[in-house]
Amino acid sequence: MLTQAAERGDNLGAITAALGRLVQRYGAAEVETAVLAALARGVPHPNAVRLALEAQREARDRPPPVAACLPAHVVAKDTTVQPHRLDTYDQLAQPSGEQDDA
Repeated sequence: MLTQAAERGDNLGAITAALGRLVQRYGAAEVETAVLAALARGVPHPNAVRLALEAQREARDRPPPVAACLPAHVVAKDTTVQPHRLDTYDQLAQPSGEQDDA
C-alpha cells in the first residue's frame, strides 16, 4: 500500500500514522483485510481502508469501535509489578534476640 501511495506522491508519514490509529482501534487482522480490499479497488489511501473497515463492521452487525484515550497515569496502572520475596517478613515475627542468620 505504501509503495503504491508513494508512486502517487502521497504523504507516507500521514498514511502511516492514520493506519496506526486504525490498527489501534480495529486490530491488525481487520486492518490487513481492509488494506487488501482498498488495494483491490486501486485506492491506496487510509480513507479507503476506513471505508472497508466500516463495511466489514456493518456486515458483522457490530457497533462502532470507541477509542479509549486514557491519561498517562491511568495507563501506568497497567504496569506489571514484580513482587518481592515475602519470607523477609518472617524476621519480624521472631523476638529480637532470635534472628535467623539465613
